[in-house]
Amino acid sequence: LLPQAVKHDGILLDPTKVTIDISGCGYTAEDLQKALFERFNIQVEKSTFNTLTLLLTIGTTRSKVSRLYDALMRIAREGRSPRRLYRTPEIPAFTALRYLPRDAYYCGGELVPVFDDKERVNRRLAGRVCADQVVPYPPGIPVLVPGQAITREIPEYLASLLRSQKRMEMHGVVYEGYQPCVRVLTAQEERKLRRLA
Repeated sequence: LLPQAVKHDGILLDPTKVTIDISGCGYTAEDLQKALFERFNIQVEKSTFNTLTLLLTIGTTRSKVSRLYDALMRIAREGRSPRRLYRTPEIPAFTALRYLPRDAYYCGGELVPVFDDKERVNRRLAGRVCADQVVPYPPGIPVLVPGQAITREIPEYLASLLRSQKRMEMHGVVYEGYQPCVRVLTAQEERKLRRLA
């Protein structure tokens, strides 16, 4: 599962976790997780859009691992055609950190909607400084951290994820009614903070 660029840098996979790439099986992660549980009584620990992770514990027996293998082989033999994969937008590059994260986080800030009144990406977010950590899961990689400058690309990325049909958690996005918002520093708060070089 490791890309070539980091394959030989000492990163090891945890032997107590089994991660399965399901991108070619014809099931969504949700559907496969449900099938494993309902048909084979196998509980999945975590899932992303194309992987399932199962835990092996001190109580895991050889027969339980065999049951998992058997379940996966039965599902594979069903011969579902691979589902169409949709490319997720690329995560924007990390931008300048204008203030210390702890200083930005403990400010009151203000909520600025991701979309404007016409459901377009709100241009007022660009140039502002984030006061929260914004993490879409999956993949679980922060798009913004407190104190980070928001570029034009970041609201576009957030909007594309929020409009996506895929089930996704958006940690750090605050809802005001039905409107998704990002907490940003006010101009007054920025004047009081010490700016990083």
